[in-house]
Formats: sequence, C-alpha cells, structure tokens
Amino acid sequence: IDDNGIYAVIFRGDFIVDGFLTDWCGFHGVYEVPKTNTTLKYFVVGDPETATNGLGYNCEQITNHTINNSIGGDSMANVYAHEVAETITNSNQGWYFDPSSSCPPISCAGLENEDLCNWNFK
Repeated sequence: IDDNGIYAVIFRGDFIVDGFLTDWCGFHGVYEVPKTNTTLKYFVVGDPETATNGLGYNCEQITNHTINNSIGGDSMANVYAHEVAETITNSNQGWYFDPSSSCPPISCAGLENEDLCNWNFK
C-alpha cells in the first residue's frame, strides 16, 4: 500500500454498481485503512457503453464521432482524467471548491475544479 499513490477502480458497465449512470459517471474519495496510519486515495470509473440498463447515454460524450471512434472508451478517458485531477487537488477530504457565485452562464459556486469544465473540450 502506497500512501502517496492513487488507486483506480475501473469496471464494465454491465457490472451493477449503485448510482452508476444515475447519480455519477465517476467519483473519487479516500479510505482510511483500519489499524494503520494509511489513507488511500482512489477514484472509480465505469464503462457507459457496456451498460445493460439503457442509461449509458448519461455518461457518454454527446457526439456521433469521438477522437478514437469509441464513445465508451473516449467517455471513460474523459471521466478518468477528470477524477485523477480531482483526486490530486482534493486529497484527504480537503476538497477544493470554487468559492465564486457567478460563472456565467451558470453558477459554479461549490463545484470542484474539474466540474467547472466538465464535458467541455474547447
């Protein structure tokens, strides 16, 4: 166990995980290993293209063409990078949130750094 590492959990969309595609596309957090002084930083990402519940579109890049011609793979790469960045900037539950209240055209107060540009590839 590396206290300085980041651990990734990646799964197929047909593996049923509570909240996947309805509440989240990916998430990050920390886990305190019992009886140690070790805190693991982790993130979780699933494959929306292999989802069997018909909700994959909730976590897929909305386009007819992706850079690698794989909507599931490219969507996972986007969420993967997003969660890695947030895991680094928000480690140990000291979450970074944008304190501003006006980011036209939407309010961004309370969003984490990567949420400010989520699914924006400009």
